[in-house]
Amino acid sequence: MTISELLLENFTKPWHSWAKAKGAMIRNQSHGSPANILDLYSAIDIPETEGADILRFKFATSAAHVMGKPLASSESATWLNEHFQSSLGDVKVALDKYFVGGVNHIFYHGTNYSPKTVEWPGWLFYAAVHFTPVNSFWKDFSTLNKYVARVQSFLQKGKPDNDVLLFLPVNDRFSEPLAAIRSRKNINAYTDGQTTPETDAARNQKPKPVVKLTRDSIDALSMNLLQHFDGMEGFENTMFKSSAEYLLKEGYAFDVISDKQVQQVQSLSKKLQTGGVNYQTIVLSDCKYITVETMNKLVNLAQSGATIIFYKNMPAKVPGYANLQTKTAALQRLLSRVHFKQMKNETIEKAVIGKGSFIKGDDLSQLLAFAKIRRESMVEQELLFLRRQYENGYVYFIANDGKNKLENWVPLSVKTGSAAIFDPMMGKSGLAKTRKAPGGSMEVFLSLTAGESCIVQTFPGTIKANPFPYIELNGEPRELEGEWEITFTTGGPVLPPTVLVRKTGSWTDVPGDAVKIFSGTVQYSISLKRPSGLPAGWLLDLGQVAESAEVSLNGKKLATLIGPVYQVVIPASLLKTDNLLQVDVSNGMANRIADLDKSGVDWKKFYNVNFLSRLAENRNANGIFDASKWKPKASGLLGPVTLIPLK
Repeated sequence: MTISELLLENFTKPWHSWAKAKGAMIRNQSHGSPANILDLYSAIDIPETEGADILRFKFATSAAHVMGKPLASSESATWLNEHFQSSLGDVKVALDKYFVGGVNHIFYHGTNYSPKTVEWPGWLFYAAVHFTPVNSFWKDFSTLNKYVARVQSFLQKGKPDNDVLLFLPVNDRFSEPLAAIRSRKNINAYTDGQTTPETDAARNQKPKPVVKLTRDSIDALSMNLLQHFDGMEGFENTMFKSSAEYLLKEGYAFDVISDKQVQQVQSLSKKLQTGGVNYQTIVLSDCKYITVETMNKLVNLAQSGATIIFYKNMPAKVPGYANLQTKTAALQRLLSRVHFKQMKNETIEKAVIGKGSFIKGDDLSQLLAFAKIRRESMVEQELLFLRRQYENGYVYFIANDGKNKLENWVPLSVKTGSAAIFDPMMGKSGLAKTRKAPGGSMEVFLSLTAGESCIVQTFPGTIKANPFPYIELNGEPRELEGEWEITFTTGGPVLPPTVLVRKTGSWTDVPGDAVKIFSGTVQYSISLKRPSGLPAGWLLDLGQVAESAEVSLNGKKLATLIGPVYQVVIPASLLKTDNLLQVDVSNGMANRIADLDKSGVDWKKFYNVNFLSRLAENRNANGIFDASKWKPKASGLLGPVTLIPLK
């Protein structure tokens, strides 16, 4: 606790004050610190997260929400995949997780300055993904950034609309003995790799697992001596973590809150308000230790009308040894005012405190239902969501996290009159198909391919607008037949000659060695007769693409597709009797990088740190990244390319 307070009072706050005096804002990744990171995040202007875990993101975004900070940022897509293996579509899916976690201010990690005289690939940042002009996907990067800008234009307006404040039991963790931590994290022994089973065998004990001494194991041991908190790291196998996982999985909108943050919460008309956001309840999950100040605040909030949930047991001890008897007596006086009574036909106990109450039980779902906490049942359809409130209604960011296409009615927990859908990838928008659900809430019809996302905005009454252009198929797919011309337009190390093929596929499969090491952009073109029939339009489905594609018809650009969806609508008016379809496909850097390593070219030139590899199998004898064993990665228009008539 002392270390935690020093980091807050003697470092973070003075740093913020210094920056403010210079007219600057600060953003900080407070995680990975031996402190209550919620409090560190609270003391800065823009809390910033990183990684791939939504629950990890929640610590930064919760602090922003609870403290009324408008922005929460992320260092995005760092070490998403191994070097040179991530597509823009992979990045898009990763960014959607940040949006769901509450981030509304995307940053990518740094990219190196590289002198023009340095041969390809120039100087690179040590971590993937490589957001650099030498990457083949650079020309299509703006499509991803437009997507981000459109999403953030919604997520930076209004305010969060979360219902649950999940209390962070950091005092339980501060009070936990080292031996208990090791037991809970299953860390048993650290050696130099030499096993010594005879010691345990002599005691007739089962040999303990032996962990080889590595950088990770050293870090784990040092972290145990002084725990560094990073998301749920430090709370393994706790009710707090399982509660957070349950809330996320079951569709409850929540933020995490610390002892210090609880002190600023106000109870207004049975709601809990902090940072300008209204919440419905605070949940404490099997907390063992609680400060007198926090418990006193919870009692005061309940007296003013709030409902406080104690999942499993109520805390019964104060943390630390300073003034232990005095603090213990003060806590016991507060607890003596709480008198629980069993509710009829329920496994829930309730203690009325002033205008509000404490409720306690062993079933979190029952406790939340008893407190009338709403949930978004759309999660049952493998949808991820974020909900925000604005002056005239609500905004949802919704992403299909499943493996299959969703085409169904999706319930919203809010009461509303009408809704609009915005497709932030393609820039389409319009009035949604809606219907009333039992209880007065609304259902919106959504059509989302796996990995696809949308914005749903609700309005209190009926609005007039063009309908959203849902894609409705009116027939079977027709594969494009004919001769495809494959032309290598930009990239290297050399431009292979143009080839003609009868079927689309990876350009690494056409004859010649140069195609197998090529990184850049290749144009697939075909002459296309207007299909028979008179549909309203056609859906061009490119099938599999490695990795991004710019589609043009008769010289007119239709769209840039970065994935995971590679489809574009062709209006009937654009198709002539004879047409030219051109698809410019860009792959990544992998094949050309692999050729450099196979050829022994010294391209890893970096200051301070050499080129680290994400995966052990891609490290050479010196522990440095090495792609010399890679086989050519599929690149191009893999297909099948089809046209589907539309209603």
